[in-house]
This record gives sequence, structure tokens and C-alpha cells, in this order.
Amino acid sequence: MRFIIFLFIALIGVIAYLASLNQADLIIFLTKHTSFQIPIMALMLFSMAFGGLLVIAGVGIREIKSVFIQWKVASRQKREARTLDIYTSALNALLAKRLTEAAQLFDQVLEMEPNHVQSLWRLGNLKRLEKNFVEAIRLHRKARTLDDRNLEVLL
Repeated sequence: MRFIIFLFIALIGVIAYLASLNQADLIIFLTKHTSFQIPIMALMLFSMAFGGLLVIAGVGIREIKSVFIQWKVASRQKREARTLDIYTSALNALLAKRLTEAAQLFDQVLEMEPNHVQSLWRLGNLKRLEKNFVEAIRLHRKARTLDDRNLEVLL
């Protein structure tokens, strides 16, 4: 921070020195008949201010992008946590032999995350127990397609 303050003070000194040497005006022509005069130092200060605004805008855009990315990551993590919570409840219901409740909870998990392999596999097993073989085969095939190295799914 001290270095930045030093650079700022040095820049002001250089501008003051240049202002004392260049006291003339610059004539800018917009058309053949339209022109305006501006002191050279005013043009330099305006250019520096414009550059500063561009830097501030660039940093602002970068920060907004960073905040947006962090928001997306946080929302994805929340969704994954909710999915895990419902999946855990479904497993608990399955282990407690509340098969209808477990099937409903696995369906909720699949609504939130359609490619959740473990839910596909377990719901397929529940459908097989209910003698709904067509649905069980569809769920097991989808699970196998998504994770063909998972031994539970392959068996």
C-alpha cells in the first residue's frame, strides 16, 4: 500500500512538472468548422481519469463474475446436500422395511438428480420386489449406462 501511495505522489509530481513546462492549449477539430481548445494538462488528467474508470469497471466485472460463480457453486452444494439428505432418509426407510416410503423418497432423489446411480439401482430393486419388472429393468439399465464399473449395478 505504501508503494502505491508513493507512485501516486510521484505521478502527481510528474504531472505538476509537465504542467509547468506545457502551458499551451491543444486545439481539437471535430469537423472543419467545429473545434475546441483544451489545456494539455487537462487532457492528460482526463485521460488518466478515463483509464482509472476503465480499470475500476474491469475489476468490478471480474468481481461480479466471481460472486456469480461462488453463488452457483453454493447453490449446487445446497442441492447436493438436500439430495444426500433425502437419499439417506430413503435408505433408512428401506432398512426399516418401509418400502413404499423408500420408493417415494428415491423418486424424490431422482427428480432432483435424474442420474443418481444409487437411487436408480435401489429403486429398480424395489420395483423388482413389487413385480414391476419392466420398470426395474429400465432403471437398472439406466444405472448401468451411467456407471458401468459399479459392481452393485453390474450384479
